[in-house]
Amino acid sequence: MSVYLVWSNHAQLWWKPNRSGYTADVWEAGRFNAAQAADICKTRTWEDGQPPPEVMVFAPEHRRPALGVEEIRATPELMRRRIAAATEAAVKARAEFGDLKALSGEAACGG
Repeated sequence: MSVYLVWSNHAQLWWKPNRSGYTADVWEAGRFNAAQAADICKTRTWEDGQPPPEVMVFAPEHRRPALGVEEIRATPELMRRRIAAATEAAVKARAEFGDLKALSGEAACGG
C-alpha cells in the first residue's frame, strides 16, 4: 500500500497526522493512504490561476524498507521535487479534465 503526505501550497507546510494542523518537518507530517490524502486535497477551493491548495506526494519512505543516512540527508530535495511534480501534474490534469473534484485519488491531487 502506498503512503502519502499532503503538502499545502496554501500554507507552505505539511499536513500533520489526523488533520491536526501543519508542520515544516517532513518526519512529523501525517502519513495517509490514497483515499485519505485525496480527501484532504479537496478541502479548499482551487482558485483559477493559482497552484492547487494541496497536493498529495509519496512519503520519503515510499517503496523503501529503510532509509540510510545519505537518503535521509537527501530527503529535503527529494520532497521539493515531489511537491513540484505533484503540483505540475495537478495543473496539467485540471487543464485536461476541468473540475478536479470530479476526479478521484492521485489524479485529483497530482500524486
